[in-house]
Amino acid sequence: MTGWLALAGCAGVLIGVLLTRTISSRGEAKNSLQLETYHEVSDKRIAEAVRSLPIGLVLADESGEVIYRNAHANSYERGPRVSKALVRGHVKDLLAEAAQGNTEQLEVDLFGPPRLRLRFSGRPVVDADRQIGAAVMISDITEEHRIDQVRKDFVANVSHELKTPVGAMSILAETLSVADDPETVARLSGRIRKAATRLGETVDDLLTLSTIEASEPVEFVPLVVSDFVSEAIEMCRDEAQIYEVALSGAVQASGSSGGLQGSDQVSVLGNRPQLLSALNNLITNAIKYSAAGGDVVVGLERESEWVDIAVVDRGIGIPEKDLQRIFERFYRVDTARSRSTGGTGLGLSIVRHVALNHGGEVTVTSEEGKGSTFTMRLPVVGSGS
Repeated sequence: MTGWLALAGCAGVLIGVLLTRTISSRGEAKNSLQLETYHEVSDKRIAEAVRSLPIGLVLADESGEVIYRNAHANSYERGPRVSKALVRGHVKDLLAEAAQGNTEQLEVDLFGPPRLRLRFSGRPVVDADRQIGAAVMISDITEEHRIDQVRKDFVANVSHELKTPVGAMSILAETLSVADDPETVARLSGRIRKAATRLGETVDDLLTLSTIEASEPVEFVPLVVSDFVSEAIEMCRDEAQIYEVALSGAVQASGSSGGLQGSDQVSVLGNRPQLLSALNNLITNAIKYSAAGGDVVVGLERESEWVDIAVVDRGIGIPEKDLQRIFERFYRVDTARSRSTGGTGLGLSIVRHVALNHGGEVTVTSEEGKGSTFTMRLPVVGSGS
């Protein structure tokens, strides 16, 4: 918002100058100044500055006649007929209001394609004590709106996720203070420990996510893919045993049938703690969402200059409607199951950020009742062959 206001202020100064010069230069050719011939304005530097503004700009003279639209303003009038009509209608209304000396601002959603949120700002242009025209500025605030919404959702979700275990511990502690039965005391103490553990895991994941998203440089070194994949698998062995799930890795020596050819030599440029954290989240999720007696397989596949690390389970799967949102912070497909298994809702968001930090991506394919495959694709820095 601050950046947009600064930009709008700069634009306002340019608008006043160029309209003043335009009107003063119209004595001999009042009717000849058209949209296409605007660049005949005497000061070419001002014209160039207005042309290069990263916002749409529409100018009208004191009579209400539109005398200029920059390229950005024209771009918002392309696309579907309804969107074009909306933009033109709002520009016309704001110019009329500005001609009456009023300053107004509104935000409008265009459903596209592409889908946009635009901010329209109309204002009179005044030279000394005389109004010499009107201007409407149009800015694309789609990304700004998305980020603001993500921030609001994040604050709301964090508040909820922290409040739930804290509230539970408060109630349990109050009950415990008056309990005198050893069995009740033991049961309530266990529930308090469970709530505290969940709270600690949420805080730890928030700190991990914050560190991964931070702009501070992180040390990236060549890492052998099979090494850190094998390490991640071993880190999850105990979890697999608890859930009675068979955990295996298709990480085989160079030349082994069915494995990654030369897997012991394929390397990526990465940060080991981040990659282990991401794989740990993927493998743990696969285990928790598998039925007892199921199996989870971690496999590698080299594809040109990329290596794919796939975590495959035959668990409950993910509904198609949720596939586009599962990498959002705190988003859960099955809230009840997530709570029973101790999930914080941050694991997949951590995976996505780690993949992006390493110049890669994470994707998912899934079918309800048949399982899911999460694939983290990373660029290879050397095959050793």
